[in-house]
Amino acid sequence: MIGCPVTRTTSVSHREATAPGGHLLMADTLGELHSDWLLRPWLVRTYHDLFRNVGFRVRSEDVFRGAKNDVERECLVTLYEKPGTGAA
Repeated sequence: MIGCPVTRTTSVSHREATAPGGHLLMADTLGELHSDWLLRPWLVRTYHDLFRNVGFRVRSEDVFRGAKNDVERECLVTLYEKPGTGAA
């Protein structure tokens, strides 16, 4: 991914991340009309919708912009949280 500064400071198990109170960080590069189909914004948004449909809610979301080899790119970074009182 281009221009997506993500720092991993803690490690949790899959079970902890998907339990109430857990978090999921998702980063996807977005492409334009002539790029790879998997980078198309409408398709990337379906992945994001999937996590909302299984109980996560968006805590924050931002788009990072950058360039690589003179090609402008965007990276959609979303932090999800699983509602509840459990500890993550």
